[in-house]
Amino acid sequence: MDLSLSFAAQLKSSANDLLPEMKEDLEQYIQQLIREKDTHWAVSGSLKKLIAKYAKAYMLSSTAKFYIKCNPEDIIVSALRANRVKDLPNEDDLTATDTLKSAVSRTVVQSRSTVKDHIMSTVRGTSKTSQLPADERDLGTVAQSLLGGLKDVPLSLALMYRLTLMRNVADNNPDMNTRDFWPTVDSEMAALLGVSQEGIKTQQHVIADFQLTYELDVKKYGKHRVSPTNIGSSTYQWKTFVKTVNTLAGNATIIDSTEKKAERKRKRRINDTDARRTRSSAAANEGSDGEEDTTEDGVPGASGDNENKEEE
Repeated sequence: MDLSLSFAAQLKSSANDLLPEMKEDLEQYIQQLIREKDTHWAVSGSLKKLIAKYAKAYMLSSTAKFYIKCNPEDIIVSALRANRVKDLPNEDDLTATDTLKSAVSRTVVQSRSTVKDHIMSTVRGTSKTSQLPADERDLGTVAQSLLGGLKDVPLSLALMYRLTLMRNVADNNPDMNTRDFWPTVDSEMAALLGVSQEGIKTQQHVIADFQLTYELDVKKYGKHRVSPTNIGSSTYQWKTFVKTVNTLAGNATIIDSTEKKAERKRKRRINDTDARRTRSSAAANEGSDGEEDTTEDGVPGASGDNENKEEE
């Protein structure tokens, strides 16, 4: 039964005309329906940890092509579903799925910020941190620091190539607004991969361009102190979740700005609907003794507009 909360409030007001026992039964029934209607899917603690792990694996992927213009939250949600992670909402539950995407988006923003801040600290001091010592600026040490305790993601030469490009953006744009960092990285990646050009750029050409940028970085910041893992070896054992993330990251494409605007409008509509429902729920519960507020804190799609706006 799709019970309108405003209608529930009307039922409550008209319950005064019923017999006491009928009035009590009706009020209990209304409260049960309201609780069921206001019960939202929430991200569990264990799922939050997995989301953080997947987001970090994406940002430090050996195959990542883009970091902000490809809606990485959708890629990570797809990876979670492909690996049949527990506690995920049903795909047909659109409100819960938006809640999931919102949680993933926030985590991706945090992960991007961590990577960007560390890269920046190897180039120059910032308002957040001073410049790192010279012996902590080589690519191997930078990659190792960013990976932290995440041993499942390999410290590969391909990862170093990507970190080189990020640092090259920071080096060449000292006055850049921090909000422009990741869009610029994505644009540079598109140019290097040949995505922004007509025709197909050969794999050999792409590797040669990566290698040139890498060699210039080594010349300025020193040779890596940590040797990269040979992920091309037939003996290397990939973790399933890392392999899934890498596959999806490697197939990512830049999302057209028109599509992004449409997605943001859809999320705003969901926000508005949930806000109205929360207000209606509060009105319906007004005057009820001992009733607990069952409205969840998380609003689906709340951070959907953070794309290209967050100060990462």
